[in-house]
Amino acid sequence: MNTKNWHILQFKPNSHLIAQQNLRRQNFETFLPLEEVKKHQFGKTRSSLRPLFPGYMFVNVGYNNSLLTKVKATVGVSKLLIPNSEFKSIDENIILELMHRCDKLGKLLPPKELHKGDKIRVLNSPFSEFITKIEHIDNKKRIWVLIDMMGRQSRIQLNPEQIQCF
Repeated sequence: MNTKNWHILQFKPNSHLIAQQNLRRQNFETFLPLEEVKKHQFGKTRSSLRPLFPGYMFVNVGYNNSLLTKVKATVGVSKLLIPNSEFKSIDENIILELMHRCDKLGKLLPPKELHKGDKIRVLNSPFSEFITKIEHIDNKKRIWVLIDMMGRQSRIQLNPEQIQCF
């Protein structure tokens, strides 16, 4: 049986790559899910990758508790999360499900297909952070949603990069 002992660690601010690299040098398996963020600035769209869970990553420490000190002392690592002073691992199925939603580099993949009725969150538009459902998807991949504003529903069009499945 090849089960893994996954734990959450907190890395120092902006040190996720340093922590990940140093842990891998010590032969620890790490998993840092990343999401692509697009920013519109000065008329251009720029994309960058940032941790899906800001400040946190997963590390497989195996079943040797003496390695915990080694993980805590790694450059870039702030601490291991130990709720209620009980050292418990995360269910491996949760990590595997998350890994299946990411590519080999840990980047979160977009959903396969969107369908009418899917619940979404609006991004990068005047309606950012609204949560709604898809009303219609046309043949040009434009997404139409109804947004409730001040007791009235308004129909707006969004592009796939302006939404996130919720």
